[in-house]
Amino acid sequence: MGREGVLRRSTRRTGRLEYQALLPADVRAEEVGATLHDGVPTVTVSKTQTPKPRHIKVTES
Repeated sequence: MGREGVLRRSTRRTGRLEYQALLPADVRAEEVGATLHDGVPTVTVSKTQTPKPRHIKVTES
């Protein structure tokens, strides 16, 4: 016995999506990017490198 005449369909909302988030101060704003793949948004954010301590050798002259 078939299910003739029955139409089943799943739907999802479409349209504009807006989401806002505060980012830390150590983010490179020019390197923020976003992609959308199969309906899944991915946002990539690069952080600036923190300065590493340097050792300076002091010599006596």
